[in-house]
Amino acid sequence: ALDQVQVEPTRSEIPRNFNFDRTGKYLFAAGQKSDSVSVFTIDSESGKLTFASREVSVSSPVCVRFLEMENTDNQ
Repeated sequence: ALDQVQVEPTRSEIPRNFNFDRTGKYLFAAGQKSDSVSVFTIDSESGKLTFASREVSVSSPVCVRFLEMENTDNQ
């Protein structure tokens, strides 16, 4: 079961989508009209979000997806 632990503003206009990174340490929230994706850290014990003081400029984001990259090191 999920329990609400807080309400955190996305710091964007027209929030469209959000996603968690693979590690579960970050949440990314897309703001369609603000042309940005806001980054939040996630407290592993409480689940609370903290704005990471970081916004990534993206033109009209509507979906947050992650691309798996192959390791290109020749080791």
